[in-house]
Amino acid sequence: MDRTIISELHRTLILLGADCTLLGTVHSWKKSLPDDMVLSGLRHWNEVAVEKLQQRLEGYQAGTDEE
Repeated sequence: MDRTIISELHRTLILLGADCTLLGTVHSWKKSLPDDMVLSGLRHWNEVAVEKLQQRLEGYQAGTDEE
């Protein structure tokens, strides 16, 4: 059942346009990577994604301040 859930999660992420590194991490879960490494990879990916989003928001806010 775990592989079925992971496969469906993988499909969902593809449809949402997920990064190939994230897809690889999810696909490796329960197959070739232990849970702690998957969790660490996901946390790292989330931290990087949040930083990128914050930078984009700061750039947007700086652009609106000039008006």
